[in-house]
Amino acid sequence: MKHNSYHTLLRNDAFKTVAIALLLLLLSPTTWAQNGNTEAYTGDAYIERSQEKKTPLILHGAGKINVEKLKGKIDTQMDLSKLNLAELRAIRNAFAARQGYAFKDATLRALYNTTTWYNDVLWNTSEKEETTGKKFSPRYTKEQLAFTERIRAREAELRKLNFKPANSKDVVNMDNLINPFQLKEFDSKLYNMLGKNGFAIVPAEHNQLFHVYEKNDYADFPSFVTTDLYLQLFHLYFDCVLRDVEEKHLDSLMIVFSSQMEAEMKTLTSSQNAEVKAAAEFGQAWFAVASWLFSHDKAPASAATLNVPEAYKKMVMEEITKAIDTENGYSDMLEYFPPEEMFGYSLFRPRGHYTRSKVCSRYFRGMMWLQTAHFGTNKPSKMKQIALIANVFNQQPKLRDIYNKVSEPITYLMGTPDNVTILQVANRIKEMGLPIEKLLSSRKEMANLTKDIEEIAKRQMRIELKKTRGSKYVVDIMPQRYQPDAEALITTTDQDSPVSLRPCPKGLDWMAVMGLPGAERILIDELKETQRWAGFPKALTTARKKAATTPWEACVANQWMYTLQSLGDTAQSLPYFMQSPQWQKKNLNTALASWAELKHDAILYAKQPMLAECGDGGPEPPVVKGYVEPNVKFWEKAIALVTRMDKVLTTYGLQTEKAKAVYERIKEMAEFCRDISKKELNGGKITDEEYNQIEIIGSTVENISLELVSEDNEMLQGWSDVVSTDKKVAVVADVFTAAGENVAIDDKCVLYEGVGPAYEIYVVVEIDGSLYLTRGSVFSYREFTRLMSDPRMTDEEWQQELKKSPTGGTPSWMNEIIAPAKGMSADDEETFYSSGC
Repeated sequence: MKHNSYHTLLRNDAFKTVAIALLLLLLSPTTWAQNGNTEAYTGDAYIERSQEKKTPLILHGAGKINVEKLKGKIDTQMDLSKLNLAELRAIRNAFAARQGYAFKDATLRALYNTTTWYNDVLWNTSEKEETTGKKFSPRYTKEQLAFTERIRAREAELRKLNFKPANSKDVVNMDNLINPFQLKEFDSKLYNMLGKNGFAIVPAEHNQLFHVYEKNDYADFPSFVTTDLYLQLFHLYFDCVLRDVEEKHLDSLMIVFSSQMEAEMKTLTSSQNAEVKAAAEFGQAWFAVASWLFSHDKAPASAATLNVPEAYKKMVMEEITKAIDTENGYSDMLEYFPPEEMFGYSLFRPRGHYTRSKVCSRYFRGMMWLQTAHFGTNKPSKMKQIALIANVFNQQPKLRDIYNKVSEPITYLMGTPDNVTILQVANRIKEMGLPIEKLLSSRKEMANLTKDIEEIAKRQMRIELKKTRGSKYVVDIMPQRYQPDAEALITTTDQDSPVSLRPCPKGLDWMAVMGLPGAERILIDELKETQRWAGFPKALTTARKKAATTPWEACVANQWMYTLQSLGDTAQSLPYFMQSPQWQKKNLNTALASWAELKHDAILYAKQPMLAECGDGGPEPPVVKGYVEPNVKFWEKAIALVTRMDKVLTTYGLQTEKAKAVYERIKEMAEFCRDISKKELNGGKITDEEYNQIEIIGSTVENISLELVSEDNEMLQGWSDVVSTDKKVAVVADVFTAAGENVAIDDKCVLYEGVGPAYEIYVVVEIDGSLYLTRGSVFSYREFTRLMSDPRMTDEEWQQELKKSPTGGTPSWMNEIIAPAKGMSADDEETFYSSGC
C-alpha cells in the first residue's frame, strides 16, 4: 500500500469527528510549514476542516464547468470544441466519480474532493470492497462510453498542442494544464510568466526548502524536486559535520598544540644565545595569544597575570583584547603591516557556524590568529622568529604529528595553503643542516633561507594584490586556503586605474569564469559592467585562463564548485523550460546561493581577497505524479561530491556514526534523483513507488536535516523543535574586502554573499503526455556591500535584517523570472545597504 500519512487520513472528509478525536489522543500532531512558519495542526483544526462549507469549484475555461454539479445530468451530446483539457477530463471522469471510484491520479482525486458528495460515495465504495473482498470497477452505459471515447479523442488532439500554441508568443499552452484548480488564486503575473517561460519563481518566507515539499504533500500538489533542495541538504551536511569535527577533534588538538608550543618557546628563552633568546621570547608571546584565544572567551583581567616575558605582557594583553573585541586597530606586536596600517581584527569576529557555541567561537579566534598573524619575509627579525619555531617542529615530532592531524584534513576539505607554511620552513631548515644558533647568527644563511622561502611563495601564492604596503611574502603557522574563486574575484577588479573604476566584484564574475551560461551576458548587457570599467572583458578572460588550471578534485570545496558548473551544462537532452535564457538565470540563482553557502561554511579557512505515521483502511491513496529537475550530469557530480566528503572523513579518522548514516541517505537521494532524471529524459516508466518517494521527499529531507542539527543524545521531533540559527536557511558570508591602494575612501567596503528565505518555483512539466503544474523550492540568492567600519555580519544579524527587508539584496537581473506574491515588495538592490559602494 502506498504511503498513507496521518495528515492524509485526517483530511479525508469521510472521517467522523469521533474517529479524529481518538486518533489525536493516540498520535502526536504532524507539523507542516506554512509561509515559513511551522504550525502544529491540532485536532480542532482538523475537525473544523472536515466540517467546513465547501465553495463550488468552477474550472477556468470556456465551459465554466461547476464540478459540484457534475453529480447531476450530463449532456452527452454537448459540443466539446470549446472546452480545455481540464474541463474535458473533469467531465469524462465524472461518471466514475459519482460511483465512488478511487482515482489513482491525485489531481483527479483532488478535483472531486472539492465537492460535497464525492468523499461520501468514495468511502462507502471502499467499505463495500473491504466487506466483499471484491475490487470495485465503475459501470457505464453505452451512451456514456461513447461520450467518453469522444472526449478522449478530443483530449488527444489537444495534447498535440501542449507547446507553442497558435497565434501566441508563449511557449506553453496554458489551456492544456490539467490541474490549475490546485492553486486557489492563480495570480495573473504568475500565469503569464508560466505561459512565456514554463516556470516562475515566487517570493516566499519559508524557513527551509523542504517546507515547500511538505506543503505539497499535505495538499497532494505535484512536486518539482530542484537541485536547490539537494544542495541545501549537502550544505547542512558539510557544515554540521565540519562543526562536529572541529568541536570533538580539531579544537582539542589545537589547544594542546598551542600550549605546548608556548611551553617549548618558554624553555628556549633561557638560551645563552642572544638571537635564540630574542626569537624565543617573541615566540612564547605569540603562542600565548593563540593559547589564550583557543581556551578563553574573555581577555585577561590584567597583563600582570600573563606568564610571558615582561617586555611582551602589555602587547599580548592588547592582542588578545583586540582579537576578542574584533575592531580593526594598530598592532605593536605584529610587524606585517607598516606602522600606519591597521590590522584586520574585524576578521576575528566569529561568524558562520562558529557563533553556534562557545567552543566554536574560541576555535575560530584561535585559528584566525594562526592564519593571519603573519611573519613577513621583508623583516629579518620575523624570519628569525619563524626559523626558531620551525626548528622546534624538527625537534618535536609529536608536535608535528598534532599539526598534521589538523592541517591535512583541512587541506582535503578546503584546499591547499596559499601562504608559506611553517612545515615548509621546517623542511628547508632541515635540508640546510645547520644548528639553529648558527643559522640565526649568520646573515648569509638567513638571507639564503629568506630567498628560498620567497621562491616557494612565488610559486605557491595566488591570492594577492598587485600593490601592497606590507610584506609581499609571508609565512603562517596554519595558512588560510587557496580557493580559485578568490583569485578570480581579485582579477576582475580594477587595480590599475589611479582611482579604481571597479573596486568590488560580483558573485556573477565567478559564475562567468566557471562558464555558467548567461553570467557574462548579464554582466555586460544588463548590468553594464563594461560602461563602468572598459577593461572588464579582458579581466574576465584573464580570470578564465587562471581558473582553467584548477584541480577541481583537489578538495571538497573545489569539487562543490565543480558540481555547480554542471548546472549550466547544455550538452544534455533537456526539457523545454531548461533550454531558455530565463532558466539560465534560475541556474545562476541556484549556483550563486550554493556558492554563498560554501563561502559561509569555509569562512574560517578560505583565504579572503583583501581587496509522519502510516495507517491502513479507507480508500487507496492516490498517486501524486511529481517531477525531478532532470540534470543527469549534476546528479552524477553530486554523488561524487558527497562520496568524496565521506572518504576524507574516513581517511583521517573523523567519521562519526551519525555522519556515516547521513552520508548513506544523502547519497541514496542523489542516486534516486539521477535515476528518475534518466527516466524522464528517456521516456522510461516511473513506478508508483518512485512517485511516492518524490511526494514524501520533503519529510525525508526534514528527517535527515533534524539528524544533522541535533546534538548528541538529543531527539528532535520536528523542525519546530529547532531553536538555533540553523532553523532558517538564511546565511551570509563576507567574501571580499575592497581596500586596495587605489580604492577611493567612499568605495572601501566588504562584499557579502548570502541566502534569504526559501522561495517557491512553479514549473509546467509534461508527464505521460499531460501538462502538470508542479511546485518546488529554490534558494533566494542575495548580494550586497557594507562599510568596512561595520562589524562583520553574522547569520543571526542577517536573519534579523531579513525580518525588516525580506527581499533585501535581491539582484535586479532576477526580476525577469520572479513573480512577486501579493504583499511582497521588492527592494532596490543598490540601496539595500547604503554603504556608498
